[in-house]
Amino acid sequence: MFAFLHKKDESQPRRDWPWTLNIGGYPRSNPSWEDIRAGLEALVQDSGSFLILEQRDPAGPKGHYWFIQCAIALEGPDAGQYSLEIGFRRDGKGHLLDRTLPRLEQVIAYFDWAFRWKPLDFAGFEDMSDMVQ
Repeated sequence: MFAFLHKKDESQPRRDWPWTLNIGGYPRSNPSWEDIRAGLEALVQDSGSFLILEQRDPAGPKGHYWFIQCAIALEGPDAGQYSLEIGFRRDGKGHLLDRTLPRLEQVIAYFDWAFRWKPLDFAGFEDMSDMVQ
């Protein structure tokens, strides 16, 4: 009767899914917070420089995921700033949220909240879900 009270918010990271860290195309399982922070601090303005912290449902169907990723914008009005994206599946559809941040400390805060399963506030993010299949 009250099952809706226990429904998981799929827009937030999951405590029961393991973390994978991908730095520049090199994934590793079970990262530490120090690994994540060092990876963020090492980002440079280059197409091969990015960091993705992701989760996949180990018991569920393929395609259930949650991630937060960051790179430094290469060109355009936001060149040199941090491009932060959060993606997840909800209701059978992929969702992508995007935000540009000027300071690394702001980016680190989002990754810290995600890694420690604190609720993420999506105010200021642009919904780019129409770009996801």
